Amino acid sequence: MPAADTLERWHAFTATGDVAVLDELLADDVEFRPPTYWTPRRGKREVALILGAVAGVFEGFRYEREWVDGDDWALEFTARVGGLELKGVDLIRLDGEGRIVDFEVVARPPSAVAALRDAMAERLAALLPPSGS
Repeated sequence: MPAADTLERWHAFTATGDVAVLDELLADDVEFRPPTYWTPRRGKREVALILGAVAGVFEGFRYEREWVDGDDWALEFTARVGGLELKGVDLIRLDGEGRIVDFEVVARPPSAVAALRDAMAERLAALLPPSGS
């Protein structure tokens, strides 16, 4: 799948929250580094659960700017979490088949990141093993 198709499908996911599309978008060995913990999460199943949950936590999510250089993306976003404004950047790298293989999120301010961490921990507690900090 070409990178442009992946980007289009990624935007469809962020607009709808339809996690079914993640099966096509994520590589089996995808690595995800959230802004809330130091330890990365690995594997399609785990990362899809996290991304699905975050779609339910974010309010008013939208991308404001994009930098796309082939298989490397930087997507700047804004959202609200529990009434707090969050600003962040998704740093995404694709493999040779157009699937997301590396995904890092950097975000600020710390108060909104803490609210995100708490909301995600509540949603994922029964689904995933605890993450290291």
